[in-house]
Amino acid sequence: MCAARSDIFVFNYESLEKGLNALMELPGSDRVREAAKPVAEELLSDTLKLVPTVPMDTGRLRASGSVFIDGQLVKVSSELGFSSADGTPLKSIGREGKQKDASVIAVVYNTPYAAAVHEMPATTNWTTEGSGAKYIENTLKERGEHYLKRWFEAIKSMMQGQRKK
Repeated sequence: MCAARSDIFVFNYESLEKGLNALMELPGSDRVREAAKPVAEELLSDTLKLVPTVPMDTGRLRASGSVFIDGQLVKVSSELGFSSADGTPLKSIGREGKQKDASVIAVVYNTPYAAAVHEMPATTNWTTEGSGAKYIENTLKERGEHYLKRWFEAIKSMMQGQRKK
């Protein structure tokens, strides 16, 4: 469900989406992805705020964060109050290697050293208290169930609203 790849950490919800295919066939099929947006935004925010946070020396790494759903930009870290003169979030992301019909939420930190920092040993002497390695992976491990519940509640709410019409 989760995989680290160069400077991108991917949360692949393809297996969950299979169970939602019936919803995807309904008019307004983008609703499932729309319901994932607040969850994706919260995931990016949590990597910046929950321990271990994205490490900070100059602020460039924290300011370079982006989150995408199926290759479409959802939010950048500067919109969450994390900016730096040299932090540049990605505005688009390639979908190479993506399987047909697979759906992906991707949190990306756009620096040449993002993947290396993410994979540093836990014993590293971090410059900012509370920051550390595996800042994306640990957030997903700790809060993954919360994100899925929140996403499913949003879908449920949309379905109930659709029935009332």
